[in-house]
Amino acid sequence: GHRQKIAFLNPELGLINLKDPVGLHISAYGPRARRLTARLGAGWLNFVGEVAGGVTAMNAMKETWAEAGRAAGDLTAVAFALLVLMGYALIRYKSHSMEAFCESVPLTATPQSVLAQAEAQQFRANDQVETRGIVAVFNQRSPYFRFACNVAFKAGHVIGRRVRAAD
Repeated sequence: GHRQKIAFLNPELGLINLKDPVGLHISAYGPRARRLTARLGAGWLNFVGEVAGGVTAMNAMKETWAEAGRAAGDLTAVAFALLVLMGYALIRYKSHSMEAFCESVPLTATPQSVLAQAEAQQFRANDQVETRGIVAVFNQRSPYFRFACNVAFKAGHVIGRRVRAAD
């Protein structure tokens, strides 16, 4: 390969460190990619979805690093878990409006008043009292991260309110 200068926008502002070298890092999930990473002495990048899987992957990389004759202290590893947190945050954000709606439905509500309340808050609602005994109020249309507040009725009176994942 050959070296090529990279141009940065507004380097004079000093927003990007252009003095220190940046080492090679490889996103390596499988054993072949881990072996290549260790052979090159590159930094290791990995995505983790839960702690146990991250620990298992880290131990596998440490073993591969040692098999390549590398010192354990030279291994640079970066684990990305942002998507897990973002997914959780998105689910909490999306479910919150339905939790608030469910809590605001009075026990004296009628199916018609729940439907009107849902419409006023621009939620989608299905009157399923005749078939399932509920009014289902949804935070959005399908397909993803949809939650529902199910308001259960018996003899025209609220007997329960529950938020559930709808997708």
